[in-house]
Amino acid sequence: MIEKTPKEKAIRTVIPVYLIALGLYQLVLEAIDTLFVQHEPGNLLQFSKLRDRAFSRFWMAYGESMSETMPDEITNLLRDVRGTVLDIGPGSGDLAVHFNASQITRAYGVEPAGPLHDKLRANVKRAGLEGKYTVLHCGVQPESLIPALADAGLFKRGSEGIFDEICCIRVLCGVPRPEETVRGLYKLLKPGGRLVVHEHVVNPWRQKGGNPFSRVLQTLYSWAGWNVFVGCSLKRHTKDILLNAGGKDGWSKVELKDLETWSVLPHNTGYLVKRE
Repeated sequence: MIEKTPKEKAIRTVIPVYLIALGLYQLVLEAIDTLFVQHEPGNLLQFSKLRDRAFSRFWMAYGESMSETMPDEITNLLRDVRGTVLDIGPGSGDLAVHFNASQITRAYGVEPAGPLHDKLRANVKRAGLEGKYTVLHCGVQPESLIPALADAGLFKRGSEGIFDEICCIRVLCGVPRPEETVRGLYKLLKPGGRLVVHEHVVNPWRQKGGNPFSRVLQTLYSWAGWNVFVGCSLKRHTKDILLNAGGKDGWSKVELKDLETWSVLPHNTGYLVKRE
């Protein structure tokens, strides 16, 4: 990965402020739409639903531009995905173009935000996956995901060891009960299957390459509304969650790279292979 210039690092350090502002802007637009277009003022009292709709607006407006500069490490991994695939939180499908459609037998996209589904299907078609890719309107937490997979007819031979690959790209930062959720994904992997990830995480400030200042900023940005207006956590220990998901010796191979550990948005990128 190309080293960032000082100017690029400075921009990267303050970009969460910009994203918080965009999230707040979309929340205000959704509130105005609810009040003056839908004429449903009572819905303003259901803040969690209002926030979810605002997040859909946020992703529709900015998801494509946020997906244009993905690191080579993850686009190369996506091109290698094959077999029966579970795509967690594809959003509006802006990354589907990186899949090699000829290598994918079937794919299932788990996307709880209904307003994103039309654009997701359009991007799936553009990627050459039409007829192979099924959009599931559910969350990744087990009580939502498992019934949806059952309805899709995937449990005819049991409810574990279903998928060759599971892709989690910019999604584990926002899932509820992440430890339980990732353990559930581990069970759904076939022995020898891969869990492919690209997730922003807590800054590893105690380790070489980490940055105490960025770790402090993560806390300040969280207090400033990141969790509310952007919809996820800046301080999640996702690498530990992934490593622990299979229990002792649950993974036969772990290839995870720490990217931009100096920044407010460091990432864990790579894959884990389930032991056979």
